[in-house]
Amino acid sequence: MKRDVRAYLDVAAWCLGLDDLPSASTVLDAARDEAASGAGTPLVDYYRAFIAKRSGQVEQADYFLAQAAKAPVDYIFPSRLADAEVLAEAVERNPLDAHALYLLGNFLFACGRYDDAAKLWFQALGAGFDHPVLERNLGVYAWKVKKDSKTAAGYYEKALQLAPNDHRLYRDLDEIYFLVGDDSRRAQLFAKAPAAVLDRDTLRVRRALLYAQQRHFDEALALFERHDFRPWEGGEIIRQVYVLACVGAGQRHFDTRDFRAAEATFRKALEYPRNLGIGRPDKPRDAEALYWLGRALQEEGKTEEARAAWQKAAEDGKGLEGTSRLYGALALIRLGRAREAEKILSELLEEASGRNPSASALYVAGLADRAQGHEDAAREEFRRALELAPSLWQARIELERARP
Repeated sequence: MKRDVRAYLDVAAWCLGLDDLPSASTVLDAARDEAASGAGTPLVDYYRAFIAKRSGQVEQADYFLAQAAKAPVDYIFPSRLADAEVLAEAVERNPLDAHALYLLGNFLFACGRYDDAAKLWFQALGAGFDHPVLERNLGVYAWKVKKDSKTAAGYYEKALQLAPNDHRLYRDLDEIYFLVGDDSRRAQLFAKAPAAVLDRDTLRVRRALLYAQQRHFDEALALFERHDFRPWEGGEIIRQVYVLACVGAGQRHFDTRDFRAAEATFRKALEYPRNLGIGRPDKPRDAEALYWLGRALQEEGKTEEARAAWQKAAEDGKGLEGTSRLYGALALIRLGRAREAEKILSELLEEASGRNPSASALYVAGLADRAQGHEDAAREEFRRALELAPSLWQARIELERARP
C-alpha cells in the first residue's frame, strides 16, 4: 500500500465502521508517515481529527483540522460514507473551513444532492477559497442543474482566469457560449487560448464547428489536416463536423456553378481520412454526401455517374438513421421514384408530429420540410428541436441558415 493514500483511507474507514478507533488511528499514522505527499493527504488529517475528537483529545483534533485546512485539495474525490461523516464534523467544528466545505460539497454533488452541494460551495467561496475547480463546479451547477447558461459562463470565465491551460474549461465554455448563441465570445475564447490547448482534439473539433457555422469551410477543413485525432467515447462528432465542412464547401461551389470543384469536395466528404481515427464502418451513413455528389455530377453532364451516386444514397437511406432516410428519399426523387420518396418523407414528418417527438425527429422533419420548400415549418421544427436538446448543434446550424 506504500504511497497509496486511498488504500490507507479504505482500511481506516473500514475500521471506523467497526468502531475500532485505535486500529483506524494506527493505519492513518502509517498513511501520514509513508504517503505524506500522496493524493488524499488532507482527508487523512480530517480522519485523524475525527478520531481524536471521538477519543476525547480535543486539542489534537483541532491541530489536525488546522493541518487539513491548509493542505492542497487537488485531485481529491471523497467517495466513502465515512468521508462524508468526517467532513461534516469538520464543517460543524469550523464553519469557515473552506476545504472541508468544498470537499463535502463534491461528495454531495456526486450523490445527486445538487442544491446542498452548491450551498456548501457558496460557503467555501465566501470563506475565501479561490480555486478553479470550485468555480467550474459552480458553473456546472448553474449550467446543468439550474439551466442558467449565462450565470454558468461567468463562473467558467473565472475558472479560466485561475487555470488558463485547462483545455476542459475551454471546451465547456465554448459549449455554453454556443447555447446562448454568442459566436463572438466563442471566437474570442479561441483567439486567447494557448497553442497547446488549441491543439487538443476536442478544441480542434469545436473550432471547426464554429468555422462551419460561420460558413468558413476552408478554415474548418484545415483543422482536420496534419493532425492525428484519437477519438474518445462519443467521438463520432469528429467525422460529423468533417462531413459538415466538406458538404458546406461543396454546396458553396455548387451555388457558384463550379461543379467540378463541387464534385471533388463532395467526394472528399465520402472519405475516411486515416488521421481522423475513424475507419469506414460496415454500413456507412453517407447519403447526404452521395445525394449532393449526384447533383454535381448531373450538372457536369455525367448522368450515369449521377444515377449511381443517387442509387447508393437510396440504399444508404434504408437504415434507421433519420438523415440517411431523408437524403435517400431525395435521391429517389432524382431517380424518378417519387412515390417511394413521398412515403418516406411522410413517415419522417409523422414521426415529428406525434405526441412527444424527439429532438432528432424534429430536426429531420425540418430538413424534410425545407427540401419541400416549407421554410416556415422547417424553422419551427428546428426551434422546437433546440428547445428539447439545446446542444443539438445540427439544428442550430440549420436554424441560422434559415434566417432571412
